[in-house]
Amino acid sequence: MFPSKMFSISKSKYSICLFVLSIFLCLQQGIAQVVLSNQAEISVLTCSKGDDLYNTFGHTGIRLEDELNNLDIVFNYGMFSFGGSSWRDQTEFGVKFARGKLEYWLGIQSFKSFMRSYEKQERWVYAQVLNLAPSQKQHLANALFVNYEPENRAYQYDFFFDNCSSRVRDMIESAVGSVFGDQGAAIYEPTDQSFIDLIDPYIVHSPWLDLGMDVMLGLPSSRKASNYEFMFLPYHLKEQFSYAEGLVKEEYMLLDMPDRTIGQSSFSWKSPIMLFSLLFIIVAAVSYRNWKKSVHWFFLDRLFLFVSGLMGCLFLFMWFGTDHLPAHANLNMFWAFPLNILALFFVKNKKWQIYFKLVAGLCGFIFLAWFLNPQQYHYSILPLVAMLLIRHLKLADFIDKQIAQ
Repeated sequence: MFPSKMFSISKSKYSICLFVLSIFLCLQQGIAQVVLSNQAEISVLTCSKGDDLYNTFGHTGIRLEDELNNLDIVFNYGMFSFGGSSWRDQTEFGVKFARGKLEYWLGIQSFKSFMRSYEKQERWVYAQVLNLAPSQKQHLANALFVNYEPENRAYQYDFFFDNCSSRVRDMIESAVGSVFGDQGAAIYEPTDQSFIDLIDPYIVHSPWLDLGMDVMLGLPSSRKASNYEFMFLPYHLKEQFSYAEGLVKEEYMLLDMPDRTIGQSSFSWKSPIMLFSLLFIIVAAVSYRNWKKSVHWFFLDRLFLFVSGLMGCLFLFMWFGTDHLPAHANLNMFWAFPLNILALFFVKNKKWQIYFKLVAGLCGFIFLAWFLNPQQYHYSILPLVAMLLIRHLKLADFIDKQIAQ
């Protein structure tokens, strides 16, 4: 009896060890050999927006559930690293992020672990079970596991065109064929929105972040996006999946949490438009008083030239020194002219009179062609551009009087 009992326990432990070892070997080989059962299900998981910048637009993952294979995992294309805690690691991360060379990669985590993280963050998770044939499920699972192999899992992140949401769309289309087409499967809202229009509702509650992102984005971001391109945002991907005929067989809320507000802003005296408007009134009053008294405050011109020139250099760097395609060809350089950083040393030089008139003309052009400009300007820069226009005209007028004497 006793030896028999011991053998039974040892056999049980041996079976568990074999099971763990088989899972480990599968992971080492990319798990590409897993044969799904007929009960396997694949779902798209949409997660609500978070409180941090990197998750403020929501998230998307793919769940693979197969009870017979003891498999319940989530493929997550949103993995990235802030680097180590050392100054060198943090600097390297900052440089890669600024230059648009930050790598994201595909990660795999258990479904329970995935759900615990979103429950902790108090963010809802919505499931859409895909209506796929067994062969399509197997093809998609194989593709995901191959994509998870070390040499394949990393990719260069692009906010608009290659992110956690667009990757999910592309992987599913690779398994089932073209579902959405070039323009999207269903028109569930107007298609005359630009990329900037699409992201604004997510950040409108943070006016300074809204201004910062709009100002840093260039001409490509003002282009009208197709329904297909809408799907870089998880919420829009979710809607497209719902409207794509026959693609989803069941959808439901997996984790119900209070929704964070999208598309609503509240008035604040600390918003950019209010502070810039107040500053404009002060600058306009000072400039008028100086004009009446025939005096000129050069330090004020140098301050505006320095700030606008520094911003212009940043826009120029984002265009030619980075891989951030949405930040290329930034027409905000019409008012934040890079040469202003040099012009601040020549505010009393009569030879630079034409330059200051030219920059004033560019600022005036922004006002005249506000609605005709191919790039969308953030409304908060209006008082800022008005301040630059006034100071450039005042400086050019002062130099004119110096020449006339």
